[in-house]
Amino acid sequence: VVFHYRTSCCDGKVLDDSRIMGAHSKPMELILGKKFKLAVWERVVITMRPGEVSEFTCDTKHTALYPLVSQSLRNISAGKDPPGRAEALLWHCTDPFSSLSWAQGPG
Repeated sequence: VVFHYRTSCCDGKVLDDSRIMGAHSKPMELILGKKFKLAVWERVVITMRPGEVSEFTCDTKHTALYPLVSQSLRNISAGKDPPGRAEALLWHCTDPFSSLSWAQGPG
C-alpha cells in the first residue's frame, strides 16, 4: 500500500506529514501482513479505497511505538537512514487520542 500520511495530536499539533517531510517527500510504502511496528496503520489503511482521503482517531495505546517509527521515517526521508529500518525512539503525546490522516496513492 502506498499512501501519504499526516499524524497529529488531538489539539491539532502536526507531528509528521509525509508530503513535506525531509528532502524527499515520498509517500509511505507499507507491505501488509509483515507486522509493521504500528499495527493500527495496517488495520485502518486496509479499510480505504484507492484515492480515498480519510482521517482516523485512535487511542494512544495503539501509537506507543509511533516515536520509533517516526524517527526512522524522518531519517529515511532526510537520506540519513537506510530504508527498511523503521525502529528508533519513543514519543509521548499528552492527549488521550492521536489523529492519523492518510491520503492513499502515489501522489
